[in-house]
Amino acid sequence: MKGILKQLLKFRQHQITPVYVFDGKASSNVKIEVKRRQEQRAKVRNTLETLEIELGETLETLGDPVAAASVIIDIDSIPVGNVMVEIPFQILDIPMFYPDSDDEEMEPPIEDAQFETTEDLMIQAVKIQSRIHSLQKQTRRPTKEMIQDCKQLFEILGVSYVQAPGEADPTLAEMVRNGEVDGIISEDTDMLPYGCEVFITRLSGKNDNVIEFRLSRALELLSMTHEQFVDLCILCGCDYADKIYKIGVKTGYSLLKKHPNIEAILKHIDETPKLKLRHTYSEGLMSQVQVARNMFLKRNPSGEEIPKEENPIKHCWNFEVAEAMKKEYFDFLSNRNLYHASYRNLCNKAPKPQRTMMDFFELGKKRSRSNDKCLFDD
Repeated sequence: MKGILKQLLKFRQHQITPVYVFDGKASSNVKIEVKRRQEQRAKVRNTLETLEIELGETLETLGDPVAAASVIIDIDSIPVGNVMVEIPFQILDIPMFYPDSDDEEMEPPIEDAQFETTEDLMIQAVKIQSRIHSLQKQTRRPTKEMIQDCKQLFEILGVSYVQAPGEADPTLAEMVRNGEVDGIISEDTDMLPYGCEVFITRLSGKNDNVIEFRLSRALELLSMTHEQFVDLCILCGCDYADKIYKIGVKTGYSLLKKHPNIEAILKHIDETPKLKLRHTYSEGLMSQVQVARNMFLKRNPSGEEIPKEENPIKHCWNFEVAEAMKKEYFDFLSNRNLYHASYRNLCNKAPKPQRTMMDFFELGKKRSRSNDKCLFDD
C-alpha cells in the first residue's frame, strides 16, 4: 500500500492523471507459459530457503549482535535487483525473453570466498540479503485483500480504475489505441507487440527518471512492420508459444531481415540440414504462433473482431470526492498504520503552482491593455 500511495504522490507532483487497470481472469487455456512459470517459482522458493539458511549461518558466524544489526540497517541502502542471482532470468513475470547462447552470455555467478574479517562477513550478509529481496520480488503475488484495499483507496480518493474482463495487457493496449489514455506505465514489454504506442517503464519512487519507448520509432529503427515486430517478439519468447531452440534476439532479428515471417523461417530451417539440427522446435509450434499473433494483434486467441466496449473511465482525478471522504481516508490510513504526513495531503486539492516573476509582468501587461481599452471605448 505504501508503494501505491508514493506513486500517487509522484503522479500528483508531476500533474499526471492515472487510470489503473486490474487483471481479470487469466486466459490460461492459451498461455503455455503458466505451467513452466509455476515450476520456476517452485525453484525460486527452494533457492530462497537455501539463501535464508546461508544468511543465518553468516550472521551466526559474525557473532557480534551490533554488527549483525548494522547489516540489517544497511540492507535498505542496497539497490535490490542489481545483484547477480544464480538462476535463469526468465523466471521473472516481466519480459519473457530467453537468452540465446549466440546472443547473450550470462554473467558468471559470484564465487564463494574465505571470509576472515568482520567487514567481509558483513558484506557477504548484505549481498545474501539483497539476493533474497530480489527473489522475493519474483515470487510475490498480490492477494485479493490487497486488490480490494487498492480499489477502496481509489474510490476514496476519486482515482479512476478499470476492472479488465481478462488480463490487463490487452485492455491497456486497446485504451491507448482508442485514445482513452496517452500511454502505459508497466514493467511488461509485451505492451509493445500489443500495439501500445507510448510505453513507459522503470518508474521508481526513488527518482524521477523513467525509460520511454515509442513503438513507431522502434519500428522505424528496426525497419520492420508491426506484424514482423510481433513475430520477432514471439521468436524471442512470449507467453503463448514455445521457442525455437537456439534463436534469441539477434538471431531472430537477422532471420526476419532475410525472411518475411516465422513460416518462411521454419521453411528455411527445414531445408537446411545444419540449421535443422541446431534449431529444433515443437510439432505444434505454428498453431501456437497463430494464437500469439491473434492475441497481440486482435486481442483474442481466435482472431475475431471484438466489439468495442465502453470503459467507465473518468478522465480526471476527482479531488472533490477525496475532500468529501476525508474522514474515511484518514481512517483508512490509520487502520493500516500509515502515518506519513505526505499521505494525508492526497485528500486535498493540489495547490496552484507558484507564479514566476515573468508571470507577474505578463499579468501587469494584460491589466494595462484592459485599462487602455476601457478608456478608449469611453
